[in-house]
Amino acid sequence: MVEQLLSSKANSSVKKYVSQYRCFSVYLKSKGVILVLPCDSLLVSEYLSYLNETKRSYAVVLSAFCALKWVHDLIPHGAQGNPVDTALNHNLVQASKRMFSRPVNKKEPITPDMIRRICVKFAHEGSNLSGLRTALLFVLGFNGLFRINELLDLQASDILVHDDHLEINVRSSKTDQFRQGNKVFIAKSGGVTCPHSLLSRYFSAASIDLNSSAYIFRTLQPHRKDGSYTLGPRRLSYTRCRELVKESLLAIGINSVSYSTHSLRSGGATFIANNLAKSGSSDRLLMLHGRWKSESAKNMYVKDSLDSRLQLTKLFPTFDIEEM
Repeated sequence: MVEQLLSSKANSSVKKYVSQYRCFSVYLKSKGVILVLPCDSLLVSEYLSYLNETKRSYAVVLSAFCALKWVHDLIPHGAQGNPVDTALNHNLVQASKRMFSRPVNKKEPITPDMIRRICVKFAHEGSNLSGLRTALLFVLGFNGLFRINELLDLQASDILVHDDHLEINVRSSKTDQFRQGNKVFIAKSGGVTCPHSLLSRYFSAASIDLNSSAYIFRTLQPHRKDGSYTLGPRRLSYTRCRELVKESLLAIGINSVSYSTHSLRSGGATFIANNLAKSGSSDRLLMLHGRWKSESAKNMYVKDSLDSRLQLTKLFPTFDIEEM
């Protein structure tokens, strides 16, 4: 039963919650208190207050609250209910949010012209495997609106190459908690930024079998004799991917401070959202393509152009001085 209960959350969440629970246990031990479940709600309140004073971080306090609430949800706790889920503890969490939350520093979206310049720089005729990998990372991330973990987790067998489009299976996603899978369809566009063409060139250069379970984006092994590369065995890490995005933007003359891996998904979403009317598509299809569950979540990724924002106030009537 224990394994089943632990499966109620994602592995990453369970690891984080267990770590937070251990920190709570260490805190009580330092106070000479033996942890017995279910614990007294005032002990939880005291701990959350302690975190507010010492850590000064809303994320830490919220994580501790969620972890302790989850642990107590797994055990019987009597008619009084979960001792963590009290008004006092909720208020302590809200206090932390008001005191320590910082404004979200959103990254700028990648533009279609940046994608074009990246492909011209790294995917020209005669480009090596390193350059093709960079170009494909940008193009797939932009066109497929992939979260970076979705992109890095792609395996060769997840992709079906059709004559006029790519069909990509996203095995696990942030919004797909029950691992039902999502399909992403990307049209063959032609030209230097075509995802279909770049994928074929990359797979050919890397000798990737479409039926294999190998990760698409992997580390590179350089060969000093001829300056060529082959793919290594390890999946490309998030840290290296982030560095790659920033280095590539610098290589085409873009200040990369305001850009990161998030900019690929945001850039694709922004471009599609601002051109929905021209395409004859719908907002529902945009949400499906981006794998968003809510309108508010989608809107966080879209940056409206200045012209579109100004259109609203341009609707107001104007009057000549003589009419006043």
